[in-house]
Amino acid sequence: MSFKISYWSGWLLPEMEGISKEVYALAKHFNNSPIFGFNKNFHIRLDVKRKLFGFNVRYYLIFKAIAPLIELRYSITHIYDDLANWFYLKNLGKRPIVLTATVGDRPLDLSFYKKVKRIVVDSKQRLDRLSNIFPKEKLELIYPGIDIKFFTPITGIKKNPKVFKVLFASSPATPEEMEDRGVYRLLDCASMLPDIKFTFLWRPWGTTLPLIKDEVLKRELKNITIYTEVINDMREIIRQHHIVVAPFSKGGGKPCPTSVLEALSCGLPAVVGSGVEIGDILEENSAGIKVNKDDPNSMAIAIDKVRKDWIHMKNMARKIAEKFFDQNKTFLAYEKIYNNILNSI
Repeated sequence: MSFKISYWSGWLLPEMEGISKEVYALAKHFNNSPIFGFNKNFHIRLDVKRKLFGFNVRYYLIFKAIAPLIELRYSITHIYDDLANWFYLKNLGKRPIVLTATVGDRPLDLSFYKKVKRIVVDSKQRLDRLSNIFPKEKLELIYPGIDIKFFTPITGIKKNPKVFKVLFASSPATPEEMEDRGVYRLLDCASMLPDIKFTFLWRPWGTTLPLIKDEVLKRELKNITIYTEVINDMREIIRQHHIVVAPFSKGGGKPCPTSVLEALSCGLPAVVGSGVEIGDILEENSAGIKVNKDDPNSMAIAIDKVRKDWIHMKNMARKIAEKFFDQNKTFLAYEKIYNNILNSI
């Protein structure tokens, strides 16, 4: 691969945040490329070894001055962020742009996308919705990829477990996200299923940790564990559980959450909310259930159904991870896009 790419994204925390993991894997694969980030949630983030360079948005004028100079050193600019991230779209464009729209269906004014050669989305539903706004030849469906050789199931399980454990690993950063990510529904669901153990992985940022702790205490939920430590190897905790949940309502998070993909690859069926658009893939392949009603009773029923058919669903979970979310397929799809863009210049 002769081309050079600069990547632009937000959090720059590949050890704990889904989008950061995705873009870091992509950048590492393509010539160990650098990732530049601007975000309101950190001051300065520099990791020379991993080529992560991030600054706070308050340094906007500096960003505006240096971003074009950075771009000119590379062949392609790849933005990996919100569809409507004006911060990048306004100031980048010295090189052809690939935009992986991790979330969002409402674009900025279409003039912002003149230099965007491809917009990549992660669900068929989003592809259809954006086809009403952008030319179809500008859009591409590529599922986020994970390392299926790294995230592997425990072998030798021949019967349903006596103690059933559910994993939630998509904690919100702000109080406003608590409802949209289904946290309150999941708490109510846990109260309906007292014999099932729930683990909430809570990342150490934002303002929601006190909220979730207060809610668990207030509801006197003895079957919930809140885990706040940084996990270096997610396989360890995933393999201690039997189902992964992502109870997002529409607009509540990524349509294709990384935590769900990693768990599927480890053989965990998934129960997801109406906002997780790969739910259709789960149901079509008997690897989980999509709960279209945003209420705790429907979620509790779905979790119980998966528990009863867990052996079959866990095998199917691994199969759809291999079929749809293999990292190597993702890399090949992006390589094709990069080559097509450079060959058209």
